Amino acid sequence: MILFFPWLLMGASVSFYALVLSYSLGSLEVSDYARNSTPRAGMPSGDELR
Repeated sequence: MILFFPWLLMGASVSFYALVLSYSLGSLEVSDYARNSTPRAGMPSGDELR
């Protein structure tokens, strides 16, 4: 158990950092896609609403 605990802690921290990194990259990609995408199905973009 003493040898297992550091590996468990390291695995949890690595998985947490991977989750945060993937979430931040995903939100960046979604925001870039929403900013650069053309309007679909006749929905007006933010520039057309202004």
